[in-house]
Amino acid sequence: MYTTKEILFYGAHRILWMLMKFPSLKFRQLILSICGAEIGNVSFMTGVKVIAPWKLSIKDGVTINSNVLLDCRGGLFIGENVMVGYGTSIHSMGHKYSQTGFPTFKKPVEIRAGTIIFSHCYIGPGIVIEKSCTLLPGTFMLRVLTKPFDVYGGNPCVLVRALDIDIDRGPQYNSSPLGF
Repeated sequence: MYTTKEILFYGAHRILWMLMKFPSLKFRQLILSICGAEIGNVSFMTGVKVIAPWKLSIKDGVTINSNVLLDCRGGLFIGENVMVGYGTSIHSMGHKYSQTGFPTFKKPVEIRAGTIIFSHCYIGPGIVIEKSCTLLPGTFMLRVLTKPFDVYGGNPCVLVRALDIDIDRGPQYNSSPLGF
């Protein structure tokens, strides 16, 4: 049987996810701000799912594309001018699968300024992605291994190309009033 707290928590998340499908960028920002998220000038496309928005912090110039899952239960910080591609999952909570009882653990995720995360990437708990890194489509990142400006890809994640130059990608913000 479920407790009252579990029922309210589940219901609140379902309502939040339904409201995030509303076709207005400003409305989605407002809903997340009411829930306790610290949000700058951010573009949330339709279908973004956010778990525990009160532990979410996003700076200016960020675009979060459609069907992205942001699991903020352990904390999630996204720096300025970041683009998160379609279908990406970012998790700050996981399970210790090798221990009896399958206990959970939480570690904050930090994505620093200027990072580009292409579609269908997975970022696990405790990951820090350094300034202006690029994650290619389908990258599966479970270990912290990034250096600023480098390109990573694959499953498991490996260095694809080292870049020794500072890339100023500028704002990734999409200001379409309809959210697409």
